[in-house]
Amino acid sequence: MGNQGGQISAVSWALAGLSSALVFARLYTRIWLISRPGWDDVFIVFSLLSALVCSALVEVGIGYGLGRHLIDIEDPSDRINAFKYTVIAPNFSIVSTTTGKISIVIFLMRLMGQAATQPRKWFLYILTVLSIILNVMCIVVLMGFCIPAERIWNQSVPGKCMSLQLQLVIGLIQASYNAFTDLALAIFPAFIYWTVQLPIKMKIGVLSVMSAGVFAAAATIVKCVLLKNLPDQQDITWAWAPITLWYSAEMYIIIICATLPTLRQFYLAILGRRYLDSSSGGNSGAYPNSHQRSSSIKLASRNTGGDRRRSRLSKPDDMLYTQDDSSSQHQILEANEIRKTTEVHVYESDVSESTASARRGMPPQVRSGSAV
Repeated sequence: MGNQGGQISAVSWALAGLSSALVFARLYTRIWLISRPGWDDVFIVFSLLSALVCSALVEVGIGYGLGRHLIDIEDPSDRINAFKYTVIAPNFSIVSTTTGKISIVIFLMRLMGQAATQPRKWFLYILTVLSIILNVMCIVVLMGFCIPAERIWNQSVPGKCMSLQLQLVIGLIQASYNAFTDLALAIFPAFIYWTVQLPIKMKIGVLSVMSAGVFAAAATIVKCVLLKNLPDQQDITWAWAPITLWYSAEMYIIIICATLPTLRQFYLAILGRRYLDSSSGGNSGAYPNSHQRSSSIKLASRNTGGDRRRSRLSKPDDMLYTQDDSSSQHQILEANEIRKTTEVHVYESDVSESTASARRGMPPQVRSGSAV
């Protein structure tokens, strides 16, 4: 007598807890720390809620017998209910993965900022639209496999069902495309960061976090293999258990991958920026004030008569804001957009004309009636 239910529950709820904590940290960061919530945050919340509903339905199915052999489920009504929740739960998994990927796409669009070219935009648009179409089609086929739908899990109900082979083909197409989408979204950030001037350690760290979607693609590929062999299985509550395990892992991995890159400000709030800067390259030790987001300096020039006049470099409010290197990295990793940052250093010293002439090796010019 075997039971895979415990394994499914352990993996599903462990990832659910981690994902929930990360999404909460994300919302805290986006709403309270930087006060810039976006549509990607809305979609990731919807993705998490769908995933939690899916896990709850799976847990109910496990209570009825999902993960056990059919022969070990003695009560016929429990067999029907186990099969019922086995069929219903994946629909919420599909909704979760779809909205999670939409969140990632919105995040990438904002991340590109001014670096967003038309080919890159259209690639993400087409990728997203096709994903929505295929996933909606999969839900329709899954729940419309039989008319009425109750006949899917209760063969005693009169009605008719479509070909099982057709359902399998559509399911494999949808799962294969999802694997491709996971890989594409994991690799895409490399094209954005490749030309960005960042320390190599930081660049590798950012790409490593954002490329974690490869694990979601791996989970989807495993699910494809299991789906392909499903028609040969008569013991559905046992055969479907590994598929349940992998689609549960897939949806939570997508949520985690979509959330980690947005938590830089949360890390800074917990650990402190000086610690992070020193651990990533020691810049804070060399530049004691590198923790400041921006500095402002007034630009002015002095004429020979001693009056002050505005420099043509100054803005209308007579202030020029500059950003240090750590602030430039902050702009990028904060996922607002990629910006070009130019540093302007202005040094002003009170040097007399005679001193300046002496440095140039020229005799000082004496003017009558004026102080040098």
